[in-house]
Amino acid sequence: MNENDSLETLFAGLAAEPAQLRAPFKFLDAYSAADRPLFFGRDNEIRDLYARFYRSRVLLVYGESGTGKTSLIECGLRSEIPAEEALFVTVRTAQDPFEAVRWALHRVLGYEEPAAGFSQQVRAVIEQKNKTLVLVFDQFEEFFLFQPASVRQAFAQAVRDGLDQNGNFRLVIGLREEYLARATELEPYWPGLFRNRLWIRHLARTDAEAAIVGPCEICGVTLEEELVPHILADLSGGSGEVELPIFQVVLDSLYRKALAETPAHPRLTLGAYRELGQVQTILGRFLEERVQSYTEATEAARQILKALVTAEGTRQWGTLSDVALRAKQFGPELADDRVAELLRRLIDDRLVREDPDQHWYELRHDALAQQIRQWMSGLEQELADLRQTLESRLREYQRHGRLLEVDLLTSLAPYENRLALRGELAELVELSKRRARRHQRLRFWAGATVFTVVLAFGLFSFVQWQEAQRQKMQAAANFKLAWEAVDDFYTQVSQSTLLNQPRMEPLRREFLEKALSFFRGLAEQRAEDPAIQAGLAAAARQVGIIRRSLGERDADVTFRQAIAQFETLAREHPKVPEYRSGLAISYRHLGLLLAGDGKKDLAQEAYQKALDLLEQLARECPEEPMYRKDLAMIYNNLGYLLASRQDTVGAWEAHQKALDLREQLAREHPEVPAYRSDLATSYYHLGVLLKDTYKIAAAQEAYQNALDLREQLARDYPKELEYQAKLAMSYAYFGELFKDTNNTAEAREAYQKAIDLWEPLARDHAAVPDHRSNLAMTYNLLGRLLAGSGKKDLAQEAYQKALNLREQLARDYPRPAYSNDLAATYTNLGTLLGNIGDTDGAREAYQKALDLRERLARDYPKDLEYRIGLAKSHYNLGNLLATAGDAAGARAAYQRALDLLEPLVRDYPEVPEYRNRLAASYTDLGHLLRDMDDAVGARAAYQKAVDLLEPLVRNYPAVSKYQSALAESYGNLAWLELFARRPQDAIAAARRGLEIDPTRVWIRINLAHGYLFDSQYAKALAIYTENQDVKLPDGKTFAEAVRADFQKLRAKGIDHPDLAKIEHLLRRSHAENP
Repeated sequence: MNENDSLETLFAGLAAEPAQLRAPFKFLDAYSAADRPLFFGRDNEIRDLYARFYRSRVLLVYGESGTGKTSLIECGLRSEIPAEEALFVTVRTAQDPFEAVRWALHRVLGYEEPAAGFSQQVRAVIEQKNKTLVLVFDQFEEFFLFQPASVRQAFAQAVRDGLDQNGNFRLVIGLREEYLARATELEPYWPGLFRNRLWIRHLARTDAEAAIVGPCEICGVTLEEELVPHILADLSGGSGEVELPIFQVVLDSLYRKALAETPAHPRLTLGAYRELGQVQTILGRFLEERVQSYTEATEAARQILKALVTAEGTRQWGTLSDVALRAKQFGPELADDRVAELLRRLIDDRLVREDPDQHWYELRHDALAQQIRQWMSGLEQELADLRQTLESRLREYQRHGRLLEVDLLTSLAPYENRLALRGELAELVELSKRRARRHQRLRFWAGATVFTVVLAFGLFSFVQWQEAQRQKMQAAANFKLAWEAVDDFYTQVSQSTLLNQPRMEPLRREFLEKALSFFRGLAEQRAEDPAIQAGLAAAARQVGIIRRSLGERDADVTFRQAIAQFETLAREHPKVPEYRSGLAISYRHLGLLLAGDGKKDLAQEAYQKALDLLEQLARECPEEPMYRKDLAMIYNNLGYLLASRQDTVGAWEAHQKALDLREQLAREHPEVPAYRSDLATSYYHLGVLLKDTYKIAAAQEAYQNALDLREQLARDYPKELEYQAKLAMSYAYFGELFKDTNNTAEAREAYQKAIDLWEPLARDHAAVPDHRSNLAMTYNLLGRLLAGSGKKDLAQEAYQKALNLREQLARDYPRPAYSNDLAATYTNLGTLLGNIGDTDGAREAYQKALDLRERLARDYPKDLEYRIGLAKSHYNLGNLLATAGDAAGARAAYQRALDLLEPLVRDYPEVPEYRNRLAASYTDLGHLLRDMDDAVGARAAYQKAVDLLEPLVRNYPAVSKYQSALAESYGNLAWLELFARRPQDAIAAARRGLEIDPTRVWIRINLAHGYLFDSQYAKALAIYTENQDVKLPDGKTFAEAVRADFQKLRAKGIDHPDLAKIEHLLRRSHAENP
């Protein structure tokens, strides 16, 4: 049986189900209260919904399309609330929301004309039924898609009045998560909208198993033993979650096949499941096959289905005439009776549903809309979007008499023929054109003059200004509630929060931007109120924090706005310490931003201003520990900054001040665990500084102090995830310390302890991405340790685990840091593969890292870290290509790295690492050119490395890696001078290299060669004989290295009579002392 035959068989006779058997699965239909016995796998969400239902009179349920929000409300929640206590009435707001509510309550009341006003209608139902009325606004995204602003505001106010006037009235709102930011406009009307919310995820794998087994047991359906694990493995993939639409279609398909084969005892089998083919595409294939089965009516059916989809890929309802009119823009005109016939057939095939009262049509599920949208061309999507806009504006015209603006008419002109507007829509457009001609005295045509556009924009802006003024009036009465919502959105990080979910950071920013705009409007009206001005400043700072986390270029603008506002408040109200504290924290965040941009002088200046303010506050208010806590935090930031500038003494002093303050706070307030946690952080930072300055014993002591505190906190507060996470991080830090001191076994043990803590956190709290990020970081560190200790297979396994986590994070969260982390792991994997000889695999991994870093450097040009990372990727690729013998490719890669690094060194001369990285690139380029026999180019590259490194060694004498790099560069120059027959220059370069690092044996060899070719035989002989038994890092003896060098020199035609003497001497010595 082929795949197509299988689907046709499985979906045949969709409506044919014996009356005595109850289907265990719902296909694309939502569960209702009557389906409660079959509703398995959502017990936790139902409990959460029940608790939140009584917490507030407004409950928001949100999640991606296809997560089962409607079923959870209509089946899960409704079944838990006693029918004698509450009456649930579900309303869709795609149509006129006032009319939709009126119709719904009309059915409940049972008489022809309900009361005129919204509040009166609500009260009438409550009084007649003697119950709490629960209005369920399902698929509430339609409210924002189809209703104009004026209708939304009027309806929001009417609902607010209903809540105020009727204590037994509640709202439950189901919303797709991508429209959550749009819902912020309702917060001033519906208090607590965002404080009482529940995020619904896709079905977890364990819950999906219950959702298969439970209904089958209830309905007497047998499951083959191996079937369920196979289905769950295929549907969950790597995410561990199951998409409900596909889940339901697959299970319903299997059930109907089993029902057709053995009606009395249906049995779902693995064989039937395998006949389905690729299950992830089953919905699209099913839809395509059903439409293709219409033979000559296939294209007409496509037209109708497209007419039920918005440009965004969501459902839209329509009456018979609506569908017929919309369908015309997708193909030939269809008669109404033809449209009715096809709609009936689509209903029978369970693709479309009809409202029994108002006789409008829509798709069964948004999952179908997303499939159908893929059929639409770009032009068809534009047409759908325009018609949707016009239908929305028609409702606004009917309610408020507002015609279309000139700019909308202008954009409409090229599409009018294709849209085939008729009836009320055509009348609205024509009336709007007449007004435009009459009032502006200009013909309306597609190429309207600039004056027309400006005037149209002015009219539109005036209308918007009027609406904004009304919103401000409403907002002023709800300032406190709105500010609480902002604060709640920013600080909540629990599993049910919006803020930390996949793809939600742009929405979080959008919400805060809207809040900031709202506060600015209030501040303009009440400039004399310092509390509102402080709220405005705090909101600006919060927006800046979000922009900084997203890597946006203008984050400093909002920080500086906050600083200016807090400075004014602190100057005008010097006795209010909170304003100076707000100013200090704003300076701190500006400092963090500037430090990240490489502007370290300005960052230090910002930190110092923050410190001065907080030092003063800590003296004036010694009883307030928060000022000392913030002071310690900024000293900690300053310590990091100074350490990055190689100011070890200054960094030590700053970290010590932070530690002293935190010890004081932990001693004075032992009941506050956060102070002990902060103290552990200070011990860790001191440990890092000690490790970097090679004071290993002291560093280990500091790390141990931090670990002891972390273990105590995790033990005392086992339910506080933060302390479990920080304990895991302490183990990871210890692993790094052990690795750097070559204690491989201890490092591996520490990393494993960290992993053992991270894994349950990442698994059980997937909504907190940092847990997965830190688990990936630890696997990455473990991979580096294993690679360095020769355990290549285990290293590759660890890197792959890190990759799986980081790929998922980079896909789910639009944070540049996660993409950067992913690039780092690809780089490590590439290095490992290159070392084991898998050049192709290494190149593929390096290329993936390079692609990620190119995008980061392009999208975030102000973030210097990404440019450095991109340069490293080119450099790594160059090394690989050089090793593989692709000299031209290697040279091009090195040059691209140099082109990125040169401007950084020029623009940021105070950053030593930029010079060091550029010097390393020139060194490797020199090696490549040397091997290509380009002695002139190689010498120039080595000399540039020397010129870059000399100031580093002079200015940072305690940093050994700079000394080592400079010594190596002089050694390279010395070797090159020998081939150029300039032995005196070789002697000078080798002497300088040994002066910097006298331990470099190979440079000593070059010095001896220089003496030999300069006919200073005695000096050369002394070096050769004194070092002949010394081992080099590559395992060769001194004598072996000398003989190899002589061979290379002779191959280039460079010889000297004394070479043979030295060779004879070294051979004889080896024979005497084998």
